[in-house]
Amino acid sequence: MSLQITRLMAVLGVITTMGTAFYSITQNANPIDQQNWMSVNMARVSTALGSTREYAIAREDRTRVRMPVERIMADRSLSRQSADRFAAFARGYI
Repeated sequence: MSLQITRLMAVLGVITTMGTAFYSITQNANPIDQQNWMSVNMARVSTALGSTREYAIAREDRTRVRMPVERIMADRSLSRQSADRFAAFARGYI
């Protein structure tokens, strides 16, 4: 019984730590990178589910452009650049 409780507490501790780290990273990230990272990942999910929605892509001048899923997925520089910049930022916190 005590082993089960200890195991449960360890799992909850790991989940809480990971959640807190992810929250901290996303709250301190560049808003443009954060928006594009989320849009690219939502486009991937939409593609997997067969949807053709449009998502907002943020530009450096802080304007947003609505792009269909096909165009987001075709533009590899957008997804790669956003992921690289977000990962570089996250490395400073991990």
